[in-house]
Amino acid sequence: MKILSMDTTADTVSVALCEDKTIISSFSGNLKRTHSSTLLPLIDAVLNYSGIGCDKIDMLAVTVGPGSFTGLRIGVATAKGLAFGNNIPTVGVSSLLALAYNFKDREGALVCPSLNARRNEVYFALFRIVDGKPMRLTDDSSMQASELEEILLQHDENVLFCGDGTVVLRNVFTRLSVPVDNQLLLYPSAPSVALAAFDKMQSEGVSYATELSPTYLKPSQAERERLERINK
Repeated sequence: MKILSMDTTADTVSVALCEDKTIISSFSGNLKRTHSSTLLPLIDAVLNYSGIGCDKIDMLAVTVGPGSFTGLRIGVATAKGLAFGNNIPTVGVSSLLALAYNFKDREGALVCPSLNARRNEVYFALFRIVDGKPMRLTDDSSMQASELEEILLQHDENVLFCGDGTVVLRNVFTRLSVPVDNQLLLYPSAPSVALAAFDKMQSEGVSYATELSPTYLKPSQAERERLERINK
């Protein structure tokens, strides 16, 4: 099964083409430009490098959140456009679950992927690596970094961190250290999105583009500011 996967939930953008769980080609960028100008060129680059057209893609995989509001909309809208135009089944994947797949080889590890939600908040979830897959311990949530530290201290074990929220945790945590073994683990990876989608497809089946929608977890900044004005 050929899987075209993409992630636009953070500052980086990542696209990959995989055959089941084997990477055929993968490109990522952190160009400080809007994903609307970088995502489609990266998709073209991945397909052209592989010599495979959209008519040969069996499944589309995309992260649906949490993460950047604008990035999520761009990623989901692009996946929908490709799916509708080429009649391709889709799988939407939690961005935090995809990040946890970066540690799939660390059997038994407690993994805390997190993404920067601004104002010292992070989106996070906890996973345990079991038989090479992240098993979910908590739902995706948003929380102040200081509150998350209290939760992690209750586990009383080493925690593996990934995602760009790690930078926030490093700056806020006072009792837990937040090491990162590999700088690449700070960012979501399209190959990990494909892995997560492949496993989800096997257990839940595929869906269709009409069912794809972003998962925001909290109101956007514009919505918060609007509510603040109303409540004044």
